[in-house]
Amino acid sequence: MKKIIIIILSIFSFSAFAQGILMNNDPFIILNNSAYVVINTGSATGITQLGTGGRIVSESETNIIRWNISNSTGTYTLPYYDIDNASEIPFSVTIGTAGSAGGRIDFSTYDNTGASSWDNSLYMPSDVTNMNSAIGGPNNSAMVIDRFWITDANTYTTKPDATFSFTYIDAEWSAAGNTITEGNLGAQRFNTPALNWDAYVPQGTVSTAANTVTGVPVPAAEFFRSWTLSDNLSPLPIELIYFNGNCENNKAVLKWTTASETNNDYFTIERSTDLINFTEIGKLAGAGNSSSTLNYSFIDNNSLSSGAYYRIRQTDFNGDNKTSSAIHVTSCGNSGSIDIFNGGNNSFILAINTPEAGDYTMTVYNELGQHITEKTIFIEQGFSKTTIQLENIATALYFINVKGKDNSVTKKISILK
Repeated sequence: MKKIIIIILSIFSFSAFAQGILMNNDPFIILNNSAYVVINTGSATGITQLGTGGRIVSESETNIIRWNISNSTGTYTLPYYDIDNASEIPFSVTIGTAGSAGGRIDFSTYDNTGASSWDNSLYMPSDVTNMNSAIGGPNNSAMVIDRFWITDANTYTTKPDATFSFTYIDAEWSAAGNTITEGNLGAQRFNTPALNWDAYVPQGTVSTAANTVTGVPVPAAEFFRSWTLSDNLSPLPIELIYFNGNCENNKAVLKWTTASETNNDYFTIERSTDLINFTEIGKLAGAGNSSSTLNYSFIDNNSLSSGAYYRIRQTDFNGDNKTSSAIHVTSCGNSGSIDIFNGGNNSFILAINTPEAGDYTMTVYNELGQHITEKTIFIEQGFSKTTIQLENIATALYFINVKGKDNSVTKKISILK
C-alpha cells in the first residue's frame, strides 16, 4: 500500500482537503517510498500558498503529486524543494487549451546525489532508454542538467496544450563532469513512442539570475512524460551521432550520420597530420532542417601515405559553426582494410583484407569508454572473415577497436545474446 509521509513544521500551517491543499508559513510535504498525494480538483488553486508558502519534496520518479485537472485551465504550480541543496525549485504548467474531461497529470522530480551525478544515463526515468538517440551515439549526459521532471498526462484521451516553467539548481548544471554553459539551457522532452529525444530543439528562455527556464511551449503532441534541461549548443541527441573513416581502394573514406539538423548550411571537411594545423579539403551541403536520419560520405582523393587526422566543421545559415572531434585514418597505401559486423549470439565478425599476414588486436569498450575485454588473433594474407565470440558479456552497445600493423578501425556494435 502507498504511504504518505507529511511533516508539518508549525501548528495549523498545513491543511489537506479533498479539494486541495493549503500551505501556510513553511510546511513541508515529504514524499517517500513511492508515496503520492491526490489533489481532487481541476482548479489551479488546488495547491494554495499563504504567508511564506510551503515546500514539497519529491526526489523520486515514483513520489507523485497526482492532480485531477480534467478539462480545466490555468497555471498549476508545484512548490518543489531540494533538501540536499536547501533550494526551492518550483515547477509550473500553464494550460491554455484544455484536455479531455477526466484526465489527470502525475508530477514528480528528482536528481542524483551520487558520485556520478553528472551521468544521467545511470538514473533515467523508467520510460527513457538513452541519453543520446534511439539510433545511437555518445552519451550526452555531460551537456544535460542533473535532474529530471515527470509530467505524466497519459490518462488523457486528448492532452492539453500547455506552457512549462522550470527552476533549476546551480549545483546540478555545474557539477564535475558537466560541460554546460548555463546561458544556453533549454528544456527537452523524451518521445516515449519513438524512444528518442530527436527532432526537438531545446525550448524556453533561461534566466541565469533566477535559475529558471520559462515559456516552454508544449503543444498536445509534445506533452510527453519525461523532461530535462540541456545545453542548446549540444542538445539531446548530439546531431552528429556517428563519424568514422576507413581505407577503401587506397583512399580515405569518411562517413558520418546526423539524427537531426537545424539551419544546417554545409559541412567543411578538414585534414591534419599533427592535430594542430588543419587544412580544408572539401565541402558538402547540409540538409537545412531535418528530423530524419541522414548519412554523408566524403572521399579524400589525395590521401596521405602516412595517414591523417580528419574532422568536420558544421556551419549554420547564420555563420555559426561547431567542430567535431578528430578521428585518425591510417595509411591508405597497401595497408588493406578492416570492417566489423554484428554476428549475433554474443559475437562480431571481422572482415579483413591484408597484404601480409600478421596479428590483429581487438579491444572492446562499453559506451562509457571502459575496457571490457581484449583479444589478439593471427590473420592470414588476403581477404578473410573471422567470427569472434565474446564470453560473459551483456546485451548492449559496445565500441570495438581492431588494430593491425598499419591500420586501425573503431566501430560501434550492438552485441546481442
